[in-house]
Amino acid sequence: MVDATLFGVHPWGHHLTSLLLTWANAVLLFQWLRGVTGAMGRSWMVAALFALHPFHVESVAWVAERRTCSAPFSSC
Repeated sequence: MVDATLFGVHPWGHHLTSLLLTWANAVLLFQWLRGVTGAMGRSWMVAALFALHPFHVESVAWVAERRTCSAPFSSC
């Protein structure tokens, strides 16, 4: 893993990477919802809700669960 090389055993870097992946997923969700519905405000609200409290909190809190954070990028 790249962040193991960058951050070593310090947990803050791994958690920061998970948080950034979650925010990137929220941006992807916003863009998809806006494209499907055309509703800018509602799409922003749903994406913001997801960014603040994702469905699987463990994916952001646990470094071992990062595979679920990066899953939406593989389907792009």
